[in-house]
Amino acid sequence: MWDTLRWMRTVMWMGLQVAVCVGSCLALQRGSPVQAAAQATGTGVQTQPVSQMVTTLIPLTVDGAAARLPVLATLALDQGHADVTRAIIVIHGALRNAEGSFTAMQHAMTLAGEAGHHALILAPQFLSEVDAVRYPLPLDVPVWSVDGWKDGSLSEIRRDDSTDQRVSSFAVLDALLETLSDRKLWPALDLVVLAGHSAGAQFVQRYAAAGRAPTVLSHQGIHTRFFVANPSSYLYFDERRPTEHGFVTFPVRRCPGFDHYKYGLEAPNPYVASQTPQALMSHYARQQVIYLLGSLDADAAHPFLDHSCAAEAQGPTRLARGQAYYRYLTLVLGREVMRRHHQVLVEGVGHDHQGMFQSPCGVAWLFANGQCPQPVGTSLVILPKAEASRPVPSHGR
Repeated sequence: MWDTLRWMRTVMWMGLQVAVCVGSCLALQRGSPVQAAAQATGTGVQTQPVSQMVTTLIPLTVDGAAARLPVLATLALDQGHADVTRAIIVIHGALRNAEGSFTAMQHAMTLAGEAGHHALILAPQFLSEVDAVRYPLPLDVPVWSVDGWKDGSLSEIRRDDSTDQRVSSFAVLDALLETLSDRKLWPALDLVVLAGHSAGAQFVQRYAAAGRAPTVLSHQGIHTRFFVANPSSYLYFDERRPTEHGFVTFPVRRCPGFDHYKYGLEAPNPYVASQTPQALMSHYARQQVIYLLGSLDADAAHPFLDHSCAAEAQGPTRLARGQAYYRYLTLVLGREVMRRHHQVLVEGVGHDHQGMFQSPCGVAWLFANGQCPQPVGTSLVILPKAEASRPVPSHGR
């Protein structure tokens, strides 16, 4: 009798554990799996619900459908602000902590002094399915997989009847940026700076190539600047990758998916696929892109570093990958691109969004004209040959 009861309790407990595991895995991984290639520490933290959800929801029209996006802002977006000349949109990192990015940018604005007095700061929050499990999100707030928001992937289906219109995170940013083109509300706006660190920088760098709203803003006389700080990887435009012998065509046998989007232009998502590779390259070359690299962001074992073979084909660390990519730009886009693309080495700072945003050069490019001292004779990291030791995730950090 007692043996039977113990057996039944054991079976019930095991069944409960399996159900919880399966439910969590499906909620986190549907549509864009969290790959085994990612390190456990970084992945585990990313797949937890956000510690703080932004409660201010901004109504937007995305691809013809009504949606709302959580956004922190220093000023009301539905009122006119005649004195605002610059808008800073800061994209959070892998943990989706918009509050932390917003606060760090506010501190940078304080350091800017007078230059910060005429700036607007926005911090959108791109939520994940796991956040919708914890928080009571309205159905018109799109959510993505924990990695999908970073590269413009489509949002996930939330309604059982499948009437959701899936939207790209890039299309959502388009809609947010287009609200700033209303000259009745923002008559003096001259520059929009899209800034991101780490995963946020991955978002910004890919959006610089594929984003549509900057063209809309330019028609209203509003310029766009892209501030890319310490991303794990970059978007390459051909099959060349860095080695100690220079840039060579990467041997596909060592990493079959090395050129898949978001690392290259093969198999892009629908938003990116709507433009030809040549159009993406041309568009990217015309943008003003500032690459900030922390001199101490050189830890090859950092828990949030992308360790897939596609990422490691770009270099062993974030610092090495960033330095290599900047050299690559002249090969694929021509030397003329250096007039609009600039690299900044932030001395003494590692993988730290506050240190990057609030550094003298960070503040200068965010709130002023970018004039800041740079160390003389900056050395370049020597790149080893990439090893195909890990599979390629469909989305990385």
